[in-house]
Amino acid sequence: MFGYVKINKMDLTFREYDHYKSYYCGLCKCLKRTHGEISRLSLNFDITFLIVLLSSVYRPKANISEEICIVSPFKKKKILINEITEYAADMNVLLTYYKLEDDVIDDKDFKSKIAFNLFKGNHKSAYERYPEKAEYMKAQLEHLRELENEDCDDIDEVSNIFGNLMGEIFAYRKDEYEERLRFVGFNIGKYIYTLDAYEDLDEDIAKNRYNPFKSYRTLNLGKENDLNSTRALNLSKTKFARADVDESIKNKDFAELKEVSPSTRHALSNRVDNIIGMTLGFLGQSVDSLDLKYNRGIIENIIYSGVYLRYKGILKKGDERSVQ
Repeated sequence: MFGYVKINKMDLTFREYDHYKSYYCGLCKCLKRTHGEISRLSLNFDITFLIVLLSSVYRPKANISEEICIVSPFKKKKILINEITEYAADMNVLLTYYKLEDDVIDDKDFKSKIAFNLFKGNHKSAYERYPEKAEYMKAQLEHLRELENEDCDDIDEVSNIFGNLMGEIFAYRKDEYEERLRFVGFNIGKYIYTLDAYEDLDEDIAKNRYNPFKSYRTLNLGKENDLNSTRALNLSKTKFARADVDESIKNKDFAELKEVSPSTRHALSNRVDNIIGMTLGFLGQSVDSLDLKYNRGIIENIIYSGVYLRYKGILKKGDERSVQ
């Protein structure tokens, strides 16, 4: 689910990129030191953004060093670790643990069980340091699972829950920044969940897994002209309106539909584009409200360029797949 909050390397200066990488490498080192070698498998750019942002707000004292690692055994890399890094490492481990636990319950596959068992002992110290946040994260994921078990197709309802979860993670302290940081995290979470659901749609349909966009398969049924596709799209957006869809559509076996039609894929792509565009607009406003001076170039690169290119690339890939 992670990996959607990235930089656009081409638009960063060498110094900015080196500084950004020092946060990423610092998180990697901190995960190993605090939670063991296996925890580094959960390393991701989304939590790195959390470190960059919170470090920009609170400006904690940092420990900067240069070290080699398994990825770069011959050239030393700059490592930056501060109290935010340690907090982010704990949040990363808790989020990974509860997500793996959720996967085991939902998928019951062998790979999920192995990954969960490997992580099982790593979350205890993080839980002891942040029990309230851990319980909140667990509760939100349980609520999300309930909606998924009900086949909820309201993307706002399900993505808002993950937004609330990420908002709790971004709310580092109870101070004057809390609500603004919570809103940043909320929009990050809503963006991640929505884009992940769109990117995984075909795989989820093939494997009969939950996806809030699976109701768009109804648009594969009946006539394929633009008028009927548009009518069916409008009907599919609400739970109750779909009851008015033509009887021949309702009686079809949805389980036999293994993909989304090209016209429907394009319509869905446009809808996701609108949702994410609005979400990123709110994200930009909430970050601007923090009036940051430190790391501003890196943060603006991520939210105005890296994230934009990431989601547009995924939407374009989906549209290209629909016309092949």
